Amino acid sequence: MELSLTNERINAQGSLNLTGSILSYHTPLARLFAKRLSARPDKISDVDILTTQIGLLCQGRTHYEDVELYRRDEAKGFSLSMGIEKIPSEPTLRHGLEALAGEQSMCKIEGVNLAIFKDHQISPLSINGRFYIPYDIDVTPMDNTGSNRENVGRTYKGCDGFAPIMSNLGTEGWLAHHEFRPGIQHCQKGTPEFLKRNAQLLNKLNLNLNLNLNLKHPVLHRLDAGNDSEDTLEELRSSGNYFLTKRNLRRENKVNWLSHAKWLRVKLKVPEKAKKSTLAPSNT
Repeated sequence: MELSLTNERINAQGSLNLTGSILSYHTPLARLFAKRLSARPDKISDVDILTTQIGLLCQGRTHYEDVELYRRDEAKGFSLSMGIEKIPSEPTLRHGLEALAGEQSMCKIEGVNLAIFKDHQISPLSINGRFYIPYDIDVTPMDNTGSNRENVGRTYKGCDGFAPIMSNLGTEGWLAHHEFRPGIQHCQKGTPEFLKRNAQLLNKLNLNLNLNLNLKHPVLHRLDAGNDSEDTLEELRSSGNYFLTKRNLRRENKVNWLSHAKWLRVKLKVPEKAKKSTLAPSNT
């Protein structure tokens, strides 16, 4: 990519060059979806449907009708940057995405996401001289205040919205997997099943270590106290990976836990200017 000064008009779609390049050169999106055409008379391909939606989301556009902004001549930078042959209308985009919501398409999209990992680093973190690949899993409440969309509800953050769960891999925070959830759903509901699908994803990544994937270090799952549940912990144990879950004390006596921690304390070597810490042995 070359950068140069110009007197020409600068448009808001210029940053999509990077997104379009990643899709074109680092994923099999076009190969997996290009052959299928929409049943509508305009014959817009599935890859154009998907690429248009990706471009909209990258621009912070979450409404189907927003696509009409990029069908105008002055917004042709959108289609050029994303490599879109023909931008769908709002109804075509809506129906096209609904038609692609099946399990087969989801598996293909997962393959597109995995392909991005093949050419990029998944970096570990260092803990006391040992390296781990962090795998952070948590619910991310969204503020959709004023929306009448289906499944918008009161989240634990105190706002009305959705509450999807996401898993991020590596210190870069690569989005590995996610699941749409209603706003009122408790973070623990469905989490063991979500972890099982994440384990399957990690297995696929481990099978491709020869493709420059940095998963030679052990994986460390990290979850919040809302997931301190026996069925979640059992799923984490069965994965064979390390995990760190914040303790949910519920009605347990905090004073007793503090005394127990002091009794089991182990001094840690910490760098200068760092806070003093204690670490309980792993068998506790």
